[in-house]
Amino acid sequence: MSRAIQLAGSPRGVATVETEAAALREVAALSARRRALLAEIKHREAALTTWRSDQDQLDAFIRGD
Repeated sequence: MSRAIQLAGSPRGVATVETEAAALREVAALSARRRALLAEIKHREAALTTWRSDQDQLDAFIRGD
């Protein structure tokens, strides 16, 4: 028997099931937000790496290397 069915049978079960469902939705939303932030960090790190490389090339050009 699932936990939801067990809880629904208790006097406060329905509220508990709804609370658990809301908590699961919140966790899913937070997980999605975390994945989006990690993707943004990865994107920015790649852009910073490219910028640094460009700066190194510019410095070498200016110095005449």
